[in-house]
Parts: sequence; C-alpha cells; structure tokens
Amino acid sequence: MVDSAASAVQSSAQAPPPAPPYAGLTPEVVLTAVAAAGWRTTGTLLQLNSYENRVFMLGVEDAAGADGFGGAKFYRPARWTDAQIREEHAFAAELAAAEIPAVPPLAVDGATLFFTPGFRFSVFPRRGGRAPNLDQPEVLQWIGRFLGRIHAVSATRPFAVRPTLDAASFGEEPPAYLLAHEHVPAESRATYAGVVRQALDAVARCYARAGEPRLIRTHAVAFHLLHFRFVETGRLELFRAESAYAGGGDHLPGSGASAGEAEHPGGLVALCRAAAPDL
Repeated sequence: MVDSAASAVQSSAQAPPPAPPYAGLTPEVVLTAVAAAGWRTTGTLLQLNSYENRVFMLGVEDAAGADGFGGAKFYRPARWTDAQIREEHAFAAELAAAEIPAVPPLAVDGATLFFTPGFRFSVFPRRGGRAPNLDQPEVLQWIGRFLGRIHAVSATRPFAVRPTLDAASFGEEPPAYLLAHEHVPAESRATYAGVVRQALDAVARCYARAGEPRLIRTHAVAFHLLHFRFVETGRLELFRAESAYAGGGDHLPGSGASAGEAEHPGGLVALCRAAAPDL
C-alpha cells in the first residue's frame, strides 16, 4: 500500500502542466500560416499589443512584388466558435459597405477565417493614424456622430450566433463562478459577495426603470480609445473590430462605462453633450 501511494504521488508530480494557449504560436508558425492562406510574406514580423488574442504586423508582397505590411490576428483557442468569428467579420464588412470607415478582414475566395494546426486567424490591411484628442470638443462631436452611424447600421438586424451582453451573463454568472470555485480569498468572500450584490441590485433597478431594452449589434470594446484612430483631419476609423455582442440599443453610447469614466473630461457625459448640445 505504501509503495502504491508513493508511486501515485510520483506519477502525479511528473504530470506536465497544461501548455499555455499560445505556446506553439512561434514566428515560424505565424509566417507559414499566413503564407499558406495566400499571402507572400517577406519575413518581417512584429508582435503588437493584444490581451485576449495575438496580433502581428508582418511584411507582405503585393501582386506587383512591392513590399508592404499587413496584420494577422490569431484568435484565442476555444473563446469563440467559428460561426461567431465569421459573424463578427460580416458585421465589420457591413459597416464598411455602408461607408463607415471600419477595417474588415481580407478575404481569399470569400473566406476571412483561416486555419493552421491549433489556431484560427484572419488577416487585415494595415491602417495608420493617431489617437483622437479628447480635449477638443469638435473631436467629441466626431466620435459621437461616428458611434451613431455604427449604431444605425447595427440596428438593422440582429446577430444570429454572437452572445448577448446582459445582466445575467456579464453580471450574475462571473461572480458566481469565482465564488463557487474559491477564486476569492476566504477572508474576502463575504465582502466581495456583498459588494457584487449591491452593484447587481443597482443594475436590476436600471433595467426595471428602462423597461424592456431593444437589442442591437454592437462592439463591446468600441468605446476604447485604442480602437479608434484619426486617419486624417476630421476622419475617424474603427480599426479594431472584436468582442461584438448583442447589447441594449436604447441606452446612450458607452452605457457600460463606470461612473468615473463617464464623468472624465473625455468620457460619456462630455461626448454626449458635445454631440447633442441641445439635450
């Protein structure tokens, strides 16, 4: 019995830990995958900042053999289904077709989602620009009108497979999971549960006051400054389309912002006042 127990402990100790999601995403894998999808790469590769996914700027040749740059986005395994990613791609293409300056992924024979062992990815054209200056009222007006144009297209039809951003999935379920799996320290559990309950009760009162919300397609991260760029004077571009959800369309743009973010000089309140000064 002792030998058996010792053997079990030794076997358990030798079990390798699970590999990180991107452990196999080497530069060679990235360049080979993009080339196999139809782009001729030059070997230039630069990893860009990204939290959930992995995004790279890479050198590519155009049909005439001239060097240029493109972007490759490798999706976190198991986060989205293929259908959900394709629906997000279609949404970005729909915005671009409506003359809204978004950057949809490039297509090869109609396909925008590509596969390599262990990973899924898409390829985008490179877009330059600069972050908007939120200290200028005219910039806030541009952003307000820009978001309004996005929402006008978003409201024309619903998502079919993208998830819904609601109080249950984004409010009730996450803290319940953390508490059930003991991810909150024992000495903080009661305080954490109490604070979460207060916040969710306030959310419930907001829903009750607003009535049944009308859902539209939206990008949950569309209000992040890193997802906007000025590409020329007075022209905005939404260059990062990700994390699309069905969300409340009867609320002000950015209604998911915290109170501090909303009252920030460049936040929701200032943006709405600048875009609609008569309200």
